[in-house]
Amino acid sequence: MKHRNLIAILITLAGGILWGASGVFGQYLFENNGFTSGSLVPLRLTTAGALLLIFDFFRYRKQTLAVFRSKRNCLDLAVFSLVGVSLCQFSYFFTIEHSNAAVATILQYLSPVFIIAYSALVGKKAPRAFEIIALIFALVGVFLIVSEGDIRALRINPLALVFGIITALSVSVYNLQPKRLMQSFSTNIILGWGMLLGGILLSIIMRPWQYRVRLDSTAIIALFAIIVGGSILGFCFYMYGVKKLGAVYASMLAAIEPVAATVLSAVWLHTKFSFIELIGFLLIFSTIFIIAFFQLKDKRA
Repeated sequence: MKHRNLIAILITLAGGILWGASGVFGQYLFENNGFTSGSLVPLRLTTAGALLLIFDFFRYRKQTLAVFRSKRNCLDLAVFSLVGVSLCQFSYFFTIEHSNAAVATILQYLSPVFIIAYSALVGKKAPRAFEIIALIFALVGVFLIVSEGDIRALRINPLALVFGIITALSVSVYNLQPKRLMQSFSTNIILGWGMLLGGILLSIIMRPWQYRVRLDSTAIIALFAIIVGGSILGFCFYMYGVKKLGAVYASMLAAIEPVAATVLSAVWLHTKFSFIELIGFLLIFSTIFIIAFFQLKDKRA
């Protein structure tokens, strides 16, 4: 049992690292190969979605298309594709394009704060003490990242800040909205269709074929890492962790993502971070563990 748990832990950590690395590879393509979020994200979603659905078809056969048999399912899938996938991925890479992978990744980890706020509003109950503490930590963390402690100055591109917050909001939708669908269908099927439909929609809007990009061996490796590593393997590894360890433990392990993005950005791309920014990263990062700790405590009670 301990051996199996260790394997599950390592695989889940690998999933988080792959997610963090995919953002850094995206930053590399933006800085060196003429890519933009408008050219990269449609390619990523369309290709990854198609590959997932091919795999799903061989595994699940007719169930792959069964999601379209009801109008309610089609509507839910459309919302998930548009907001949970398209908007989430585009805003994430747009934030990277206008800042860096570490900032974009840590800002998306504001999503638990928005989920807490949504749950409080819908459930009509005040947030608990630990949720308020997590909210304060998150807000202070964002302040330190965007201002480096100087209230008179904004140290981050305003577009990056806005789209980083949009990323966190859309991640909340990504986590909450498709629950009904995922109770009836494989998570792989829902994600595959969400990616493919979202990628097609963004392709129509962004017309990625009009962009001129430079493809060399490093760019091809980066694209492979983003599409296969970040989109497919990262997700599959994380879901394996959820199955073997539970959602709370898996989410805590996958939170290595911003650490991986920060370290890889600094070592490979020589992105520089101030001490104040790192404190801000740590504060936002800590909210995951504050929330997870009390969720586990509630389950054991």
